[in-house]
Amino acid sequence: LSLIPITRTEISAPMGLGGFAYLTVIPFIDIEAGASLTVSTYEYSFANPVDGDEKDLELGLGKFTWHVSAQRPLLKLPMIRMYAGAGINGSTYTKIVSEDLVNGLSSDCFNDEDCMKEELAGDATGMHLEAGARFKPPILPFSLNINARYNLVKDIAPDKDGFLTISVGAAFAI
Repeated sequence: LSLIPITRTEISAPMGLGGFAYLTVIPFIDIEAGASLTVSTYEYSFANPVDGDEKDLELGLGKFTWHVSAQRPLLKLPMIRMYAGAGINGSTYTKIVSEDLVNGLSSDCFNDEDCMKEELAGDATGMHLEAGARFKPPILPFSLNINARYNLVKDIAPDKDGFLTISVGAAFAI
């Protein structure tokens, strides 16, 4: 099988939805657990090795991620709590089509949907570092949250050892 050149568009504006729960175990450490689902699409084109035709396709990208973190408050103000933390995370995802992935496939796999699904499925576990802030007004049972998490995990993004996620949202807070 010869090398198959592919062209892939940028994956722009992935959208996600998730949730989390946190508990203050002891006065200086919070434990947080959460999960999220992220989806997007991108286009790629390649020359089919079986018949030589140029193929232009749109693929979906999906990623289900979970995390568990230990967080330590850095700054506590009456309504704002800033923190830093670390933890473990895992992802089940669809791989991003790259030249390495395509060139590693057998020619039979291009016409076998089950083979393609298997080759495009990924699973990874790693660690993360994070920083964030929670804004909780007194008396009201909600908080506004922002979190930046650098995930130290290989294979999700081609040729990368990690990726950054930024989340912003509201939460029910007692």
